[in-house]
Amino acid sequence: MGGSAVVALVDGVDGRYLPERRTTEGVPVAVGAEKAVKNEEGRSFPTVLVVKEIHTNLLGNEGLQLLPTNSFSRTNTTPVTWRPLVVSTAILLVSPVFIFVAARQPAPSDSVVPSAPPTATDSTATAPAEHAPSQPATLIGVWGAASVRPGEVLGKIPQNQLDLLGLRFQRRLLPRGTAPRPQPDGPTLTYTADLVPFAAISIPQGTDPGGAPAIQSVEETGLNTWGFGIYPIGLRVSFRPSTTVRPFVAGHTGFFYFSEPIPDVRGRQTNFAAGIGGGVHIPLPRRTTLTLGYRYHHLSNGFRGSINPGLDANLLYLGLTLAP
Repeated sequence: MGGSAVVALVDGVDGRYLPERRTTEGVPVAVGAEKAVKNEEGRSFPTVLVVKEIHTNLLGNEGLQLLPTNSFSRTNTTPVTWRPLVVSTAILLVSPVFIFVAARQPAPSDSVVPSAPPTATDSTATAPAEHAPSQPATLIGVWGAASVRPGEVLGKIPQNQLDLLGLRFQRRLLPRGTAPRPQPDGPTLTYTADLVPFAAISIPQGTDPGGAPAIQSVEETGLNTWGFGIYPIGLRVSFRPSTTVRPFVAGHTGFFYFSEPIPDVRGRQTNFAAGIGGGVHIPLPRRTTLTLGYRYHHLSNGFRGSINPGLDANLLYLGLTLAP
């Protein structure tokens, strides 16, 4: 196969793609179809990507565009690999483990000072902290998140709005235990999994996602789409579990499916997702907990689309968990 792809427009009258003068005659295709073609010099092109129906007399036989590509993207001219995506996901998931291990290390001391015998006053003062019950090992909850401003650490879409509504299952991994019990005031490591039945993305008209020009670009039409997703892998490290305000750091990864490609026809409907952030847990009556937090969130099609600008968002979220 050659190093170029063909992006085709479809004649709205008879359903044939509009060939460039150098290619073979048009063949019947449907919008969204992909076909291999050859030009009259015999050079093969990997695919014909049909992006829009349009009447023949609007473009004549100039409706086919030849765009440079590589093995990962139909329009990118620079080589890309899966390595950055894999490495960033691994770092995201391993970081909470390192934080947990580091937090459990005792503080070094230059000398050992003998402790004084405990007194009645000392015993009374320390009893609440030593015997404060931990949370149950398994919790379920609901949460909502909304972006307060776009991000540009990995994503290249300067203007966007992301809103999420999710359900959470979580289980404490360390310290081990299946029931509430007294424990020291040390860090805890928790596994989390989230089902997101509602996700909405809005990109305003005039936003340039980069890449080669395209029919129905988000820059011309804007984008309002909805979808759903899942974060099957998540880790959280919580600190000071016996206090009233309990800080934590967390990260998770997963994927989403949207009703329209993101950011436009050059993208993909299925996108990978990753997020990292922190916040606080505040215990409430009846074994419930209020969660307030911040998350930096990234969406990417993994270089499977014609363009992969990525979409970053700074999210604030609110959640409520309870023991089943």
